[in-house]
Amino acid sequence: MCEGSTLVADGLIYTADGMTITPRASVDQVGAMYHNNRGTPNPGFTTRDATVVLRFDPLALAAFGKGAALLSWEQLP
Repeated sequence: MCEGSTLVADGLIYTADGMTITPRASVDQVGAMYHNNRGTPNPGFTTRDATVVLRFDPLALAAFGKGAALLSWEQLP
């Protein structure tokens, strides 16, 4: 996402290789993020001086049918 931009989303955000959120940008989402990394080590979100609010809704993953949902968070110093 471009510097200073805002994304407000309701539902599923699908990315092929994660999302980079640049300085002063923000994401506010109710739903889920699906990162189709195909074995790459990239995280779903990479932030630099940005704000991410994710209110997880497992129903957003219904597009994929049955399956397990995994929600994890790692904050690096």
